[in-house]
Amino acid sequence: MGAVPRTRSRHLGRTWAGWLVAPVALLGLGVTSAPAPPVQIHVVVDGTPVVIGQPATVGRALRAAGVRPRDGHLHTAVSGSTLAAAVDPAVLTRNGAPADLDTRVHEGDVVGSRDGRDWVEATVARTEAVPATGLPAIETFAWRPGAAGSRRVVVGARSGEAVRATVIDAPRLPARIPGRVVTLSFDDGPHDEWTPQILDILRRRKVRAVFCVVGEMVDAHPEIVRRIAAEGHRLCDHSVDHADLDGAPPEQLDAEIGPTADRVAAITGERPALFRAPYGSFTDAVVERAHAAGLRALGWSVDTDDYERPAPTELVPALVDAVEPGAVVLFHDGGGDRQSTVDALPYVITALRRAGYRFVLPGVGAGAGDG
Repeated sequence: MGAVPRTRSRHLGRTWAGWLVAPVALLGLGVTSAPAPPVQIHVVVDGTPVVIGQPATVGRALRAAGVRPRDGHLHTAVSGSTLAAAVDPAVLTRNGAPADLDTRVHEGDVVGSRDGRDWVEATVARTEAVPATGLPAIETFAWRPGAAGSRRVVVGARSGEAVRATVIDAPRLPARIPGRVVTLSFDDGPHDEWTPQILDILRRRKVRAVFCVVGEMVDAHPEIVRRIAAEGHRLCDHSVDHADLDGAPPEQLDAEIGPTADRVAAITGERPALFRAPYGSFTDAVVERAHAAGLRALGWSVDTDDYERPAPTELVPALVDAVEPGAVVLFHDGGGDRQSTVDALPYVITALRRAGYRFVLPGVGAGAGDG
């Protein structure tokens, strides 16, 4: 009986041994059929062989070859500043197929790169006006404003950078009206008593003048405003209610400078080009606001002080002595009793003509002459 158990023990031992051998053999076969990837591989980048480690990617291969692909950008026409980045991205390939930096590579692969193309913005051409600069901020003499010129300008379509400019017509610069000339101007009207009398004298003597009108008076006497324009005189904005604008806040300047010119335009069809500040308060703010409203600032070089109602025998010789070529003379046709002005005006005209002066208007508009 003792021999039987020994026989089973040996049999069982052989059986368990067989079971253990099979998995071990299988494991051995598995290791042999799936070997670990090599630590380093050989690839070619833009014709240059390189050796790279793991993980092997297109990006790693490019770095090993010292290749840094760049995107193409859009640049300005003149300075070359970047307007837009990566408008033409760099192209990467692996064995001729599109790839990116994270694409895996294997032994013997070929990696290619092409930089993006830089672009320069398109240009556009336009015709621009060239302003005729040079008028004084406040015109105390009779000026021609000149005339704008034109030029052909080529600029970057997006940046606006100037590529080149070609003058087509040169501007004609402003200039004082030459010769022995004088301008008569009248403030504070139109007045229904004094302004028509002054207009009658000017018509008979064939003289044209500047009338600086107040908005409230324009509203009261639009028919006189029409007559002033119809007889060839120059109208000028003299504020809405003759307020002293020295130190006035911006909102008051907006309310006083420009609306009268608009009212005159509604009556006559032509907007005045000139503004005269009441009391001569031409502060920087007043002048700036007038220019912003499209109005030139008209001052004066000779004040007749006619508001003091001097006799013609006083006013005329004092005026003739003070006048010089191009002078703008200040009278009043409103704001009080102007009988002395009406009485003196014929003698003023005669005396100035005898002194060799002719009467002109400040030029207005492009290429305007002296009236």
